[in-house]
Parts: sequence; structure tokens; C-alpha cells
Amino acid sequence: MPRPVVHLLRSRIALKLTLTLVAFVAVSTLVAGLYLSRGLERVAVESVEARLGTAVRVLHDEARTALVRGAQAGAAQAFAERAARPAAARVTLIALDGRVVADSERTPEGVASMENHAGRPEVRAALAGAVGRDVRRSTTIGAPLIYVAAPVTNAGRIVAVLRLAAPVEAATPAYESLRAVMLTGGGIALVVALGIGLFVAGRVTRPVVEMQDVARQMSEGNFEVRASVRSPDEIGTLGRSLNVMAGRLREKIGDLEREQAKATAVLDAMVEGVIATDGHDHIILINERARVLFGLGRARADHLPLLEVIRNVDLHDVLGESRLAAGGTVVNREVKVSEPSERVLQVHAVPLRFTGEARGVVMVLHDITELRRLEQVRTEFVANVSHELRTPLTAIHGYLETLLDGALEEPENARKFLGIVFRHT
Repeated sequence: MPRPVVHLLRSRIALKLTLTLVAFVAVSTLVAGLYLSRGLERVAVESVEARLGTAVRVLHDEARTALVRGAQAGAAQAFAERAARPAAARVTLIALDGRVVADSERTPEGVASMENHAGRPEVRAALAGAVGRDVRRSTTIGAPLIYVAAPVTNAGRIVAVLRLAAPVEAATPAYESLRAVMLTGGGIALVVALGIGLFVAGRVTRPVVEMQDVARQMSEGNFEVRASVRSPDEIGTLGRSLNVMAGRLREKIGDLEREQAKATAVLDAMVEGVIATDGHDHIILINERARVLFGLGRARADHLPLLEVIRNVDLHDVLGESRLAAGGTVVNREVKVSEPSERVLQVHAVPLRFTGEARGVVMVLHDITELRRLEQVRTEFVANVSHELRTPLTAIHGYLETLLDGALEEPENARKFLGIVFRHT
């Protein structure tokens, strides 16, 4: 069967239902036809057997008279040929030993050459005193025949067997016309079944098709659509369930959108930048502060590789190091950023586990550029102060040491030295 036809049969429930109904009616009609045909054939055969049985009883006395006259005078053969015409059957006289005495279908010479009939089922039954019947193919004329045999008695003793045979075709005219009627009726039944199937399938599948359209619109994000429910059966229950599901999905999605809005608002209000990636280093979340730190603006970043959005090798190295960290250990690193301006960021990275996926990473970015600048200023200030204090302190230390070594005993020099110390102080 061509593939387009197979696809059509599988994809159309109305066509499936129609073909199922038509196939059911066809099979039922076929089975009933075969049963009726066999029954009619059996009745026809039985009617022929009854006709032959009646003819056997009618010809019994004449057959006995022909046997009493003797076969040598040809009376038996004449009887067989004469009786065959009104009986419309083959007439055969068979002796007690199974030898054929006369046959309406054979000449006297041919009768003598016929095989012994003692083993025929109908002959055995007749020799036993009953009426024997059988249907089989005749070896003499090479055609299927219906046989009826009865004993020929004389003075209460069986003296021979009278057998009549009619071709099976004699029973067929009775039911050939009935078979034609049955075939015509079966064809009409199939046409009616096809019409009923199309009507019923259309009624059954129409709401299913409507619900399919509703489900498609729901998959596209339209949860306001509703299936029309008109029946209390299983299809109506399915429609009501679909409507309830649509309402609940709308509520759940609304709740999720509100929660997402809250989380986004919280993240965007943070002074720290936040970046989350999945197990393939693709960005799944980036807040507004992180966009400002890297000068991203409103450019699309979700579901893109981190290194493609933020071209900073050190930050990417922190990402890999955090993913390999054991036990959810927080990785702390300082990263320098040159664009859009030179900044120093303190990065705290921790692994993020997703169900059934490789571990992602969440990074929190602190801008410590000003802190590092202040530390540099403090360091330079301390260095400058130390340098500026070293010269006067050295002079003060030298003159005080000179005074302690004896210059105090020299008033003129002592006063001079104390003036220098005071000036440096």
C-alpha cells in the first residue's frame, strides 16, 4: 500500500472509524453469506435426495418385476433406461454381490465391464436394509453426483439394490438466484454502512478535531481558548477536562510570570552583578548590573555562550574552575576588565546543579575598582609621608645625639643645635 495512503489512514480518525465499520459489515456479510450459502446448498442437496428417495420408492415394484423377468432378456437394462427419463436421474440396479445388473448411462456391454459396487457407502446401507445416501464424484461419468440407494425386496427378502443418482448441478438452480440476491444485499449493506460510517464518524470526530485545534492554540501560548462542550459522554468529559487544564495552566503561568518578575526586579536592584550559566557555558540569567559592568546594554545574551557575549578569558577560566570544584566550594578570584572601561571585579563563583544536566555556575561580581584605587592612594600616601618625615627626623636624631654627647656643655652650640631641632620639629 502506498505510503501516502497509509499516512492518510493513520492520520484521519473519521476515516478509521468509517473503514472499521465498513470492514465489520463486510466481514459479517461474508460470514453470513458463507453460512447461508452452505445452508442453502445443504438444503438443496437434501431436497434432491428426498426427490430421489421418493423416486426409488415409486420404482421399487417395477424394479422387482424387471429382476424377476431376468437380466438375460434385457428387462433390467430396459427398466433402467425407461425409468431414468421421468425420474431425471441415473438409474442403476445392483445385485447382492455388488455386481451392476443395469445402468441407464451405460450400454449392456459397458455394464458388464463396470467395477463391483459392493463397497459404495449407499450400497452398503441399502444391503443392510436402510436407505443409503452419499455425495461424491462418479468414476463412471467423471462428475459429482448425489446418490440414493434402497433395497429391492421380494417376499420380505432383499434381492437387489436400486440406486438413483442426480448431478450436483441439479441442486444449484435452487440457490443460485438466492446467492445473487445475497450478493446484491451485501453490496447494498456495504453502501449503507459506508454512509452511516461517514455520518457517525463526522459526528464523533468533529469535537475531537475542535479539541485538537484548541490544544494547538494552547501549545502556541493562547490559554484563553476553550473547547465547546455539548455532550455528557466521554468526548464531552474530555473537552471539559481540556478547559480545566487550560484554566489551570493560565493560572500557573501567571504565577510563574509574577515570580519571575519579582526575581528579575530583585536581581536588577542588586549592586552586584549576577551571571548564571548552564552545563554548556550558555548564559541563562544576567542581571542589569552585570550588563552595565560589561557594557552589554539591552543586547540579547540569553542562551548564548558566555565567551561569545563577554570576551574575557579570565572570567571563563573562573567558570571552568568553579564547575570542577568539589562539594560546592566557592571560588573567589579578581578579574580585570578592560571594556567598556578598566575595572577590577571580585568574582564569587559556585556550582549550580540542574536535574539531569551537567553542572552550571552562578557568579556574583563585585566592582572593587574604587577600593583598589583607594588602597593605592593609601599606599602612596604612606610612602610619601615616610619619605617626608625621614629627613627632619634624621636631623633631629643627629643633633639630639650630638647634644647628649656633650654639646650641652657648650651654651652657644647647644642653643644653636636646639634651634635646629625646633625648626625641624
